[in-house]
Amino acid sequence: PAAPVQAGAATGLVTDQTGGVIPGARITITDVATRADRTAISAANGRYTIGDLPAGDYELRVQLSGFRITRAALRVPAGQTVDTPVTLAVGELTEAVSVVCSTSHA
Repeated sequence: PAAPVQAGAATGLVTDQTGGVIPGARITITDVATRADRTAISAANGRYTIGDLPAGDYELRVQLSGFRITRAALRVPAGQTVDTPVTLAVGELTEAVSVVCSTSHA
């Protein structure tokens, strides 16, 4: 029988440019191959986690009123959690900022 496919996860901390945590930000992660997306809201401590993600390439989009939309590209390996911290810049939602992130293997 085939081995079960291990899902991965994306997690991170949403902060502003001064390092203050940002609760209530909308995080959308989109599978680049299928365009399927999942959403989460950053918690009171600024953290978010989106689990049960098939291994693959994703686009992360973080938005909150009063801040610029921030995007990041990330790869989620099977069975691993990718930590992707995001810093939001004050601005209009129509402006965009891109973030490059790397995967660290523990």
